[in-house]
Amino acid sequence: MPCLRVLIIVLAGLFFLPAQGKAGNSAHVPVGSWVYCALDRLEAEGHIKSGLLSNMPLTRLEGARLVTEASENESIMSPQSKELLRRVKDHFKNEIEYRDIYYLNPVESAKAMYAYTSDSAHALNYNNRGKDLSSGSNYSLSIVSSGRLNRNFSFFFNPQVRYPEDARDTATDGTVIEVLEGYGSLTFGNMELTVGRESLWWGPGYHGALLISNNAKPFDLIKITNPEPTLLPWLFSYLGPFKFTAFATRLESQRDLRKPYLTGLRLDLKPHPLFSVGLSRVAMFGGGGRKVDFGTVVDAFLARNENSASEPGNQLASVDVKLVIPWDLQPFVFYSEIGGEDEAGMLPSHIGYIAGVYLPRVIGAKQLALRGEYADNHVKNKPGVWYTHHIYSTGYKYKGEIIGHHMGSDARDIFFEATLNAGRPGSFIFSFDSETTGLQNNVKAKNRTALFSWVKEFERGLKLSAGYAVDWRKNIDSIEGNNLTPHSIWAGLDYNF
Repeated sequence: MPCLRVLIIVLAGLFFLPAQGKAGNSAHVPVGSWVYCALDRLEAEGHIKSGLLSNMPLTRLEGARLVTEASENESIMSPQSKELLRRVKDHFKNEIEYRDIYYLNPVESAKAMYAYTSDSAHALNYNNRGKDLSSGSNYSLSIVSSGRLNRNFSFFFNPQVRYPEDARDTATDGTVIEVLEGYGSLTFGNMELTVGRESLWWGPGYHGALLISNNAKPFDLIKITNPEPTLLPWLFSYLGPFKFTAFATRLESQRDLRKPYLTGLRLDLKPHPLFSVGLSRVAMFGGGGRKVDFGTVVDAFLARNENSASEPGNQLASVDVKLVIPWDLQPFVFYSEIGGEDEAGMLPSHIGYIAGVYLPRVIGAKQLALRGEYADNHVKNKPGVWYTHHIYSTGYKYKGEIIGHHMGSDARDIFFEATLNAGRPGSFIFSFDSETTGLQNNVKAKNRTALFSWVKEFERGLKLSAGYAVDWRKNIDSIEGNNLTPHSIWAGLDYNF
């Protein structure tokens, strides 16, 4: 197992290799935070060159390091980028100034949300940490608590009160109180150990990711990573900043084979300041009394014995790239992820992919940002390959939601978004999504979504948001004539104390 030995040696070295920024521990920036969009724009315009933004979440200290790097170019930034930098600096002010090394925020922020859907909506129910809104009125209130109890330990706690219960739970429509995310994090050397509940996102995609996204509920996991990218020794230094992330979790009991293991490994590299590469690997094994020993783990890691009598389980892998072109006239970012839902000859097979283009500003309209993204996991003459498995018939899901891309199996998805930063009135966002599922079924399910939203930041930590969306749903669940046109409205209030 030479490749396994090399990996062990590299990971052992991370304990002793220096990080690029300040050592220490901090809570993480949750997946879905506005901070990632801000960092994406600063990177797209060439102001951040050492970040590995396709592996989320980042720690707050890593976010502060990237903001400090961007600040070196503040004198040549556009007014829009300067204002964005100011907001992100304010968000990370304690970490940037390295004050309050030990702190406790019982209520760091609070968020209240109201949403109304006329029927079984689609627009608000994906990439939403596994929460499905019910028809009619929906209310939620959540708070965030965090702290750094010493230089090496931090915690994050995000409970929510919600009414009614999840739309998929028909047994009750009462109030539910749950912990959306909550974890403790311990740093030792140049490594960080996280234990608790947290969402992950692997890949440069904005609208979805093939292997790991926040479409399903956050995992109760154990995760280890080097939170600040580092340079590997010797010739490996030419690979640029390097980051390693691995996690392990057990899925739920209410499935065909109860409580299977799900493990993942991701390597991020940046061989050039404008080009990054990510390698991801996920395996599901065990569960329902299936044998699990060291050999099972090694076979799953190395993709051995796939489609044989001793098959360890379900395996997925992907590689993604991101290229930043920070031209003064028109900067843009191209990104792509290519993955396999099966294995042949120890290589991914049954290919799916995501490709996208991001323009942080447009010639003649610097307040306007555009993004287009296309995803496809249709495998010709192989219906329903992605996110399904002959052993794990429940599929690549956690608590009813797909762990990877929300579009599902044998599907294509086209997404477009335009964001207008209008200054004092706030930001206006329009998006359109066209999704087709079951491409090789006799009846294809189709969904079209148009969404318009408004976000306004005020001084002293207050943010207001509101929006409207309409779905045109055709042949839901591949049932001919099962059509709906649900409408949704929502309003939200966020306050950072």
